[in-house]
Amino acid sequence: MIVACWILCGIANTSFASAFSGEKTSSCSLEAPCGLDFKTRQSKRRLLELEPFFGEYLGNHLHNSWVGGLRLGFRITEAITIGTEFNYSQAQYDPNSNFGRSVKTRNEFINDVYFSYAFPLLQRSGKTIQELDLYTSLGIGNLRINDKNRVVGLVGGGLKMFFKPWLALRFDVNTYMYSLPRATDSKFADDWTFSLGPSFLFLPQKHKEK
Repeated sequence: MIVACWILCGIANTSFASAFSGEKTSSCSLEAPCGLDFKTRQSKRRLLELEPFFGEYLGNHLHNSWVGGLRLGFRITEAITIGTEFNYSQAQYDPNSNFGRSVKTRNEFINDVYFSYAFPLLQRSGKTIQELDLYTSLGIGNLRINDKNRVVGLVGGGLKMFFKPWLALRFDVNTYMYSLPRATDSKFADDWTFSLGPSFLFLPQKHKEK
């Protein structure tokens, strides 16, 4: 067990030395192999994250559609990110439904602020080891559908895979909960989005050496 742990640390150091040249790593421990602790990661924290995305929108009472948008995050600590996002989609629906009979426009907008908490992971890819973030997200904002505004809650999470110190690939699964306005009433809806896109990382924050 101890030997395997040290081998993993050695592989991680060797693999990332070429991918992240010029960056130093803190010492690893037996309890936390290199990369499974934020202090020993090669991909150091960046303060600003800009993330365009595109994916699929699965409606609870609506038909399936597409979604695209932009996310801006501020990484407060290694694990905590606070940010804002903008989503755009075009609602697909049954024109004979209670909602469909009231539709004036297909445009749908979601704006929210969110909080994310990340956990560091490692993945072997061929002869290299990649660093990943597994995170959960909570948020609140405004959803505008059929020219009506609704308070929306966000619960979700995702995975971020790092390729360069300034570049990662992000996959998110989010659910948006709100009250869907219909022709004669409103009904609770929880719509899901599955999105994928690059994450551009800016303003590196160096670890303080003890």
